[in-house]
Amino acid sequence: MTKTKNLTLFLALVLNAGTMFAGGSVIIDGFAYRFNQTSLTAELVRSGNSYSGDIVIPESVVYNEITYPVGSIEESAFYGCTGITSVTIPNSVTYISSTAFCGCTGLTSMTIPNGVKDISGSAFSKCTNLNAIIVATDNDYYSSVKGVLFDKSKTKIVIYPGGKQGGYTIPNSVTTIGKSAFDGCIGLTSVTIPHGVTKIEQSAFYSCTGLTSITIANSVTKIGDHAFCDCSGLTAVTIGNSVTSIGRYVFYNCTSLASVTVLATTPPSVEREAFSNVSKTIPLYVPAGSVSAYQGWGGFTNIQPISAGSADVTTNTISDIRENSVDISWPQVTGANQYVIEIRFNNVLVYTITFNSQGQLLSIVNGAPSLLRDRENTAAQALSNGWKYTVSSLDADKTYTYSVIAKNSGGTTIDTKTGTFKTLPLSGLEEILSAPNATDSKKILIDGQIYILRDGKAYDLTGKSL
Repeated sequence: MTKTKNLTLFLALVLNAGTMFAGGSVIIDGFAYRFNQTSLTAELVRSGNSYSGDIVIPESVVYNEITYPVGSIEESAFYGCTGITSVTIPNSVTYISSTAFCGCTGLTSMTIPNGVKDISGSAFSKCTNLNAIIVATDNDYYSSVKGVLFDKSKTKIVIYPGGKQGGYTIPNSVTTIGKSAFDGCIGLTSVTIPHGVTKIEQSAFYSCTGLTSITIANSVTKIGDHAFCDCSGLTAVTIGNSVTSIGRYVFYNCTSLASVTVLATTPPSVEREAFSNVSKTIPLYVPAGSVSAYQGWGGFTNIQPISAGSADVTTNTISDIRENSVDISWPQVTGANQYVIEIRFNNVLVYTITFNSQGQLLSIVNGAPSLLRDRENTAAQALSNGWKYTVSSLDADKTYTYSVIAKNSGGTTIDTKTGTFKTLPLSGLEEILSAPNATDSKKILIDGQIYILRDGKAYDLTGKSL
C-alpha cells in the first residue's frame, strides 16, 4: 500500500469516529468530547460552536468502536450560548462543571436528572432568565424549593436562578451559601441571610447589581473571595460581629457604597483588594472602643464609632415576655435618624415598626400577624440611653426573631441588633377563651364579681375554677 493510500485510509477512520481537535477533543454529531480512559466515560467539553434551540445531549457516544456513556458536562461547555432554549441532560451525567451553561440567557428552566450528583455552583451563572430548576423525583442528592437548588442536606445553596426578581429570604436550615450560588442574579434586590449561615463562599453574590444593601448575619465567620464583587448597586453593608476573615476582592467595584459598618470589636483579617475601587473616604462605622484598632483597615480613612455597646447583640434587649406581647429596648445610636423593628415568625415578616430619632412612632406595617389589635402606645418609653417599646398582638407559645435597625438620614444602616424570643404559653382565662369551644363561654355575675361560665364550670378572671 502506498503512502497516499495509507493517509487516505487513516483520514477515513478518523472521520468515521469523529473529528479530532486541538486539546484532544473529538467532534461527534456536533458535540465535542474528551474520552476518559480510566472511567471509560465521555466528557462533553467546549467546542467553540454557538449552539441554539433545543439541545438534546446523548446518553452515550461511539468512538473507535467503543461505546462511552456521557458522564459529565465540563467547564464552559455551553458558555455564552444565548440561543439555547432548552437542554435535555441524560441520566448518565453525574457531574456538571463550572460555568457549563454560564450566560445561556435563553434558558428559562432546567431539569436535573437523578443521575447528577455534583454541580458546580457557577454552572448556571448569568443565566438571567432561568426562573425554575426542576429536580427529578428520584434524585436524592438535590432538592429544589421555589426554584432554588440545595444540596441533599438542605444546608447549602447550590444555585439560585438568575431570573428571579425582588427579594429572597434564605431558609433557616441553610448554613452555607455556596460558590457562585447567586452569581449574576441582576434582578435580586434584597436577600435576608438567616443567623444559621456561617460561611459565604467565593463569588456567592458576584455581580448582583440589583442589591442595594446587605446585612451579613452575626453567625457568619468567613466571607469568600469575590463574594460581592461588582455589586455596583450596593450603598450600605453591615458585617456581623463574628466575621474573622474577608477574602480577596470581596467588595471590589462596589462603586456605590456610601458606608460600611463592621460590628466586630476585633478587626477581621482583610485580604488583598477586598475594597478595591471603593471610595476610602466614606464612613466606616465600628464599635466605639475599637476605632484605633481599625486605623488603616481596608484603606479607609473616615472611621467613626457606633454608639457604645451597640456592636454587641445584648441579652437585655428583650424583657417582660408575655403571652401576646414583648418589650424590646434599644440604645441611642449616634447619627441615627430612624429606628426600625422587624419581627419575623418562621422567616415571614410579621411587623415592621418605625420610629424617629426621638422614639416617636412613625408607622406600623402588619405583615402577617395572627391577631389584629389596635395599639394605644404611640411612642417608645424613654430610657437613660435609648428607648423601649411594647410589641403586642403576637401569638402565644411561639418563637420569633427580631431585628432593631438604626439608619442615618440617608437610609443607610449604621447599627443593628438581632435575636430571638419565645412568647409564654396561654394560661388562665386566655386559655379558656381560646379553647375550641370558647364561643360557648358566657360571662356571669356572682356576688358582684365577673366569672366565665363554660362546660358547667365557673372560672374567675385568672382562670381558676370555683
